Order: sequence, then C-alpha cells, then structure tokens
Amino acid sequence: MKGQKEATPVIFGERLVRVIPLQVIPPHTGCFGPHWHERVEIIRVLEGKITFTVGETTVVLRPGTLGIISPFQVHCGVSGNEQTSFEVTSFDIQKLYSSDQVVRKYLEPLVQQKVVFYPVTDKPEVLHIYEELVAFNENDEHFLQIFGALYSLLGALHRYGVAYERVYSKSDEPMNEVISYINEHFLEKETTRTLSDRFGYNVSYFCRCFKRATGLSAMKYIQILRLEYAQRLLESTSDSVSAIATRCGFTGLSHFTHSFSEHFGQSPSAYRQNMQKTIRNTEEA
Repeated sequence: MKGQKEATPVIFGERLVRVIPLQVIPPHTGCFGPHWHERVEIIRVLEGKITFTVGETTVVLRPGTLGIISPFQVHCGVSGNEQTSFEVTSFDIQKLYSSDQVVRKYLEPLVQQKVVFYPVTDKPEVLHIYEELVAFNENDEHFLQIFGALYSLLGALHRYGVAYERVYSKSDEPMNEVISYINEHFLEKETTRTLSDRFGYNVSYFCRCFKRATGLSAMKYIQILRLEYAQRLLESTSDSVSAIATRCGFTGLSHFTHSFSEHFGQSPSAYRQNMQKTIRNTEEA
C-alpha cells in the first residue's frame, strides 16, 4: 500500500485537538498507508469498515468502535467491500503535561512507549467521552472542557484496560541506543553497514533486531524522519522544494518528490499549498 499519511495537513496551532472530518473511501481502497507519528490518533468509522493494523495487531473497525493509535506506532488501514466513511482525531500528549504525578505516572510512559493503547475499543464510556471531545472541539471557547475531556478519555482508556505496558524483549534494548543516535543524526550519510559497524553488530543481525524493535528497516526509519523534517520545513520556511530536498539528504528532486508523494499522498508543492490554504481558512474562521 502506498503511504497516504496526513493528506490533509494536521496543524494544531493553539488548539489541543484537531479533527479531520468525514472522509469517504471506495471499497477495497487504502484509507491510510503504513506510517507513524508522535501524536495520538483516534479513528472513528461512521460507515462501512476498515481493516486496521497497528504494529503486528490487525483488527476490524466498524461503527461503534474506535481505533486507537499510540505515539510512534506504525499503522495502516484498508476499507472493506463497501463504501467507508471515517474521521480522524489527533492530539499531542505533551500538550497535556501539568501535574507532576499525572505526567510521571500516565503521560510520559505513553510518549516513551512504555505503555501503549490496544488498537480498538467499544467501551460505551470511552465512546461517550470521545463524542463529547469532538463536540467541545467545535468551539474554541470550550478550551477547558476540551482539556478535561482529553484527560477523561485517557483515564477511561487506562481504566478499561485499553492501555497496557509494552513488553520489551532483550533484543530490543540495544536498539534504544541506535534509535537515539539515528533520531539525532538522521540527516547525516548513513547506511545499514555504517550503522552496524558503528555499534559493533553483524549486518544481518543488526537488520533483524532493528526491524523487530521498530517494525521498520533502518533505512526506512531514516527516510521517514527525513520526510517528517521536510514536512516541517515546507510548513515553516519559504525555501524552494529543491533546497529542502537537498537539506533533508535526498539525492535529487525527483527522488524526494516521489518519496514524499508516496508517504504523504501528495507532492511537496501540493502539500505546501494545501497547508497554506488550511492556515488561511483557520485564521478566517
């Protein structure tokens, strides 16, 4: 499946929550290709069904269930044999940091991937809180109620067992150092060979361990980081697409354009235009 991550730009600004409204997908179509991001996302199916994969878990989302995506989890979805409509709600865990005890016990473990959400729930209380959250989000004046609803939602996910501690295997632990290094040096010229040598691994063993720890190859992981960085540059600078491609470590404009389009579902130029249009609409609203 081709990546279609965030075909509609998610721009939070001063908002805590961003809801991408109804999207209609034909039967047997990729709703969103494999990708990951740092925020929490919730998928609500309004019509039809989505075969929803998060990490190694695959479930079917139907009306009356919510798909839950924890930070940094690779996920994708495909519509069933009928027309499917759904909405996507996003929020950044770190914007909720306040009480030290709450942050330490409940929020930081999510950001640090020590706790993850099970990818589907049909608990009535969770659904009720989610519907309140979406309703509050329609009016910026309800900021405190939105803030409270987010805490209530996270609390319900913990209460009903939708959140659970992630079990790390021993083979995952050495990869933490590798991942931290890549997160800081993803713009530098690295290959699987140079990374293996840098950390003292056999290449084939390194590849197996990295894939098991992240669900991605090291080169794909680096490419996603570069594309995410390019996305931010398209949003925050007026640099040309060609200059951004070079800055992000791509060997040529065509390679960058193809990779960006495959990952985000649109070209870099189209993404920038849509992002600017969304900002204008938000400012005028």
